[in-house]
Amino acid sequence: MVYYHYGGVCTAVGCPDIGEVDNAVVERRFDLAIIRCNVTTETYFLTCVNTRWTGEMSPCTAGITARCLTIQR
Repeated sequence: MVYYHYGGVCTAVGCPDIGEVDNAVVERRFDLAIIRCNVTTETYFLTCVNTRWTGEMSPCTAGITARCLTIQR
């Protein structure tokens, strides 16, 4: 994200870095974020528009074996 100061106003331009995504690797190339799922071949592309990431993405959970939890009462 870049900040510009003009005429007494400070304006943010660009998108913040995307944090960690479970079961995926995030790569950023300027205004493009590429999310690659670790277990499958799913790849998602997000584009920075002004200060927001836009695009579609699903959780990278396909191909992951569910774990059973024991809940004590």
